[in-house]
Amino acid sequence: MATVDSHGQLALDDALTIDRDLRVEVIILVPDSLEIDADDQQKAKILDDLRESLQDMKEGRIYPIAELWDGIDV
Repeated sequence: MATVDSHGQLALDDALTIDRDLRVEVIILVPDSLEIDADDQQKAKILDDLRESLQDMKEGRIYPIAELWDGIDV
């Protein structure tokens, strides 16, 4: 993965593990904005759920794991 800066230059997330001073061919895949939005929304939902769970724990709204199965076969 990489980021394109304001000058149009690529900044790689990680260093390449190939010989230096070697010309390479680069193929750039630009994700659809809809995919990015959906992914960002999903991450935001997960973070919201985690925050809510943490708040529940801090306020003592917890249950022993053994009780979670009570009545599951009903």
